[in-house]
Amino acid sequence: MKDKLTYKIQDILLENEYTEVKIKNKLEDREVYIKDASIKFRYESQSDKGYLNFGECNGSKLCELADDKIDEVILNKDCLTINTNEKVYSLYKDINKMYF
Repeated sequence: MKDKLTYKIQDILLENEYTEVKIKNKLEDREVYIKDASIKFRYESQSDKGYLNFGECNGSKLCELADDKIDEVILNKDCLTINTNEKVYSLYKDINKMYF
């Protein structure tokens, strides 16, 4: 479980207090923002799969990212970016204080 990439990413997110998520869909050129995202790691031992969950609404998760879907992780000073085939997940402490 602890060797899963999503588990290691969760540690970085919690340590740096990243709670805001911007999800950009590469195929549809759409963006979704999640403020105060409750970031959680989920592990399925039978299938040996790890997941990151972002956000909750009425007890349901808003977004889930599987370990095997991650192509690239980029850690910058003010954000963490996760690239998949279809989406880009950018995580921030405060999305209003993005630096370029």
